Amino acid sequence: MNNRFKIITTIFITILSFYSCSKDDLEDNLDCEDFGTLSYSSHILPIIQPSCNTTACHTTGFSAGDFTTHAGVLQKVNNGSMRKRVLDKSMPQSSKLSDNDIRKLICWIDAGALNN
Repeated sequence: MNNRFKIITTIFITILSFYSCSKDDLEDNLDCEDFGTLSYSSHILPIIQPSCNTTACHTTGFSAGDFTTHAGVLQKVNNGSMRKRVLDKSMPQSSKLSDNDIRKLICWIDAGALNN
């Protein structure tokens, strides 16, 4: 019984250690100073247009959010859903954002999501 407990405990700790070491947690490794001042028009829009504002997704009048304007993007920023979905990589659904693009989006959001 005692050996069984040790084996189960060892397996559990090994799995937990592997998971925590392999997890790519962009938020914990975020250094926004790397990007300087992020501009909506120069840095963020070029990420959003091909990734989010595509046919059947976040276009004009799209019920889940219109990303054709800063105001439309800002609605999802202000309710927290954009930050959450970018970080958990559930959005965009049609493509994958690079880690660098994810960091840019999160830094821009954290800096106030300015329309600059």
